[in-house]
Amino acid sequence: MARKNIVVKFVRRNSPLLYNIAASRTASRKNIRLAIHQERLDILENYVMKAPQKYHKPPRFRKIDCVDAILDYTVDRYDHLREIRNVVYFEKMADEIIANREYNRAVELFYMERLLSLLEIDAREKYWKYLVEQRDKNYEKIIHQIDDYYIKKITS
Repeated sequence: MARKNIVVKFVRRNSPLLYNIAASRTASRKNIRLAIHQERLDILENYVMKAPQKYHKPPRFRKIDCVDAILDYTVDRYDHLREIRNVVYFEKMADEIIANREYNRAVELFYMERLLSLLEIDAREKYWKYLVEQRDKNYEKIIHQIDDYYIKKITS
């Protein structure tokens, strides 16, 4: 058995793939849930390695969806973005604002949340605590990037 933090990080890093596997029922949701609860990294690695290529598809969570999540996270802070989001071509601006590293982490956390919900893992468990903690850290980094974007636009 692996240490819990290693299992949690593995689940986070591979959450889009594990979610696709669980959603399509390629592997039993019960088996995936048990592997997570029992901290069986070997079983999870086996699922990831043997996943069909069609489950390696790009995520549906785009950078603009990431900005929407930030707008929901910061209720009043970026009201102007909420107002212009549907007026201008916002996808290009979202690409400029959010760095790929934070975006990839947001994708992992988004799918980890969906995976935990799909597997019906109890909200009081460490996985949810880890998810919320990491999501908040990542959102703060993205908020900082939004602020830096505006500072660069104003000062240049």
